[in-house]
Amino acid sequence: MNHGKIDKEKAQTTLDKWNNAIARVLGKRDKKRIDDKKPTSDGKFGLIVIGMVIFLWLLTGIYYIPQNMSGIIMHNGIVTNVKSGIAIGIDYPYPFSDLAVIDTASDSFSIGKTENDKFVIISKDNKSLQMIVELAYRISDPARYFVSHYQENADLKQAIKGQVQSSIQAYTVNINSNELLSASSIVTANDIRKNSESDLSNFGITIEKLAIIKLSNLDKLEQKNTTTNLNATNSINIIIKQALQYKSYIESDVKLEVEEFNALLPQYKSNPNTIAQLMYYKMLSSVPQAESATPDFSLLQGSLSEFKQKIDMGVFDKNQSSTQDSDVRRLDRSVDRQREFKGR
Repeated sequence: MNHGKIDKEKAQTTLDKWNNAIARVLGKRDKKRIDDKKPTSDGKFGLIVIGMVIFLWLLTGIYYIPQNMSGIIMHNGIVTNVKSGIAIGIDYPYPFSDLAVIDTASDSFSIGKTENDKFVIISKDNKSLQMIVELAYRISDPARYFVSHYQENADLKQAIKGQVQSSIQAYTVNINSNELLSASSIVTANDIRKNSESDLSNFGITIEKLAIIKLSNLDKLEQKNTTTNLNATNSINIIIKQALQYKSYIESDVKLEVEEFNALLPQYKSNPNTIAQLMYYKMLSSVPQAESATPDFSLLQGSLSEFKQKIDMGVFDKNQSSTQDSDVRRLDRSVDRQREFKGR
């Protein structure tokens, strides 16, 4: 008895129908055949696996190219198409088709900016000039770049740098140094950029910006460095001499004070008032009247920045050396006076 209940099948939606169809393909049995014990055949299961593998293989033909990138599509190793990002497409599956993604965004680097990367050129009059260059570039022809350079696995910036340096040297070797130094850096940079672009276009590369940051005469720089090194050498000799004099001065002063203390200690214990009066008169006699008995150690007392400033100004000369000798003589006279007082 159904007690008045009526069994009605629930209407299937389109999504349910698709789910049931996929389930039957995968081997699910119908409810009406729940008692059917017949398993899915091995052949049918094998076909399902093969179909899934083929489907995944076909997916290898789908490609995606990000922004500021270019995709080189190749069929059997031959470039057939170039796609620029952002792009999504489908092509032959692997290995009948392959994709190489190349960065086509602008990039930049400098030439001769660091000490290890110093860039020296020779002018028509055989003068050495130092140049610092800022360069911005981008890959304008991805297909040509891929064929001519990408497959060489070489550093792109080093290749561009060598080509630009060669173009700069070829340009400056025909112009005198005075003309190069007096000419407008903008005009010179534009001429060099045009010469470089004709060579780099063979690699699919375009120079967006070339700027000469600095152009100087290297011979004058070397002469200035020689003068600076000479001043530095003189200053080092003077500061070493001052250090030795200061050491001798301190050692002599301390030795005299120790000897004087050891000599006066027994006398002070027996007659403190007289010894105190003698020490007072000694202190008055040690005050210099016309000139200081202490040598000038101003170089030792100065800061590092002051020391470097004196080197650049070239203040270390023979007069200062003679002043140091005079200070030593005054020190010797002071020590002699103290010894004379001690013997009284």
